[in-house]
Amino acid sequence: MIYLKSRSIESLGTVRRNRLKNVPFPSDTVMKSKDRGTMYECTATVNEEKITAVLWKDNKLVILLSTFVGMNPVEHVKRFSKKEKKTIMVPFPYIVSIYNKHMGGVDLLDANIGRYKISIKSRKWYMRLFYHLIDITVTNSWILQKRIYESKGQKYQSSLADFHEELAVSLCQMGELVSPKRGRPLKEDKLGNITDKKRQRNVNTTPIDVRFDGFQHMPEWSQSRQKCKYLGCKGITYISCAKCSKALCFTRSSNCFNKYHMK
Repeated sequence: MIYLKSRSIESLGTVRRNRLKNVPFPSDTVMKSKDRGTMYECTATVNEEKITAVLWKDNKLVILLSTFVGMNPVEHVKRFSKKEKKTIMVPFPYIVSIYNKHMGGVDLLDANIGRYKISIKSRKWYMRLFYHLIDITVTNSWILQKRIYESKGQKYQSSLADFHEELAVSLCQMGELVSPKRGRPLKEDKLGNITDKKRQRNVNTTPIDVRFDGFQHMPEWSQSRQKCKYLGCKGITYISCAKCSKALCFTRSSNCFNKYHMK
C-alpha cells in the first residue's frame, strides 16, 4: 500500500491481524468482551507516507488498512441485536462505509468462484494456480455473456451453474459424434434454445459451439419419420443429423439440415 501511495494511488482493503505486527490493537479475547460497534484506530508514517489501520467489532472483528481514509467521521448503522431482540444503532467507522461502497469486484469474483470451484488436491503450487486461472476465466466469460445479452436488450437466464454445464458439454462434444438421446425431443429456436416447462428455464440440448462447429454433421437415414426440428418447419422426414440427433428435412425443395447448422 505504501508502494501504491508513493505513486499517487490510494488504496483501501481488509487485512489480517498477523500482517500488522507492531500495531497495538486489543487482543481478540479482550474485544469479545466489548460492545458491538467498538472501534480502535492506529495511524503511522512509513517512508513519509501516512497509513491508517482501523479495528471494528461487528458480528466479527474486522481490520481495515487505508492510505486515504480513517475512522472519522463515525456514522451509525442499524443492526439486529439477538440479546435485546430488537434493532439497535451501532457505531460505524467511515472507512468501512467507503469500503462497502466500492467493493464488489474482487470480492464478488471470489464469491462466484467459490460456489463452483475446481477441487484439486496437489502439492504442486502451479497446478492450483492453473485451475484457479481456469475458474477466473469461466466466471469472467459468464459475466461477459450476460453483458452481451443485456447490450442487445435480451434477458440472460442461464445461471453460473448452467453456464458451467453448457461449457463442459460443449468441450466434451467438440469434434465428436453425439449419441442419440432417449425421450421425446423438444422444439428449439434458431439458436438451439428450448423451453422446459417443468423446470421453467432455458435448456440447450445442442450447444451452439457444437451445432456450428462444422465437424461430422452428416445426414443419416432413420427407421421412423419424425417432425423436423428446425424452427418454423412443419415437415416430416426420415433424415436426422448423426451428431446432433435432430430430425431435419433434407430434400430438393426443403433443406433444413444446412439451415440448422449455419449461423
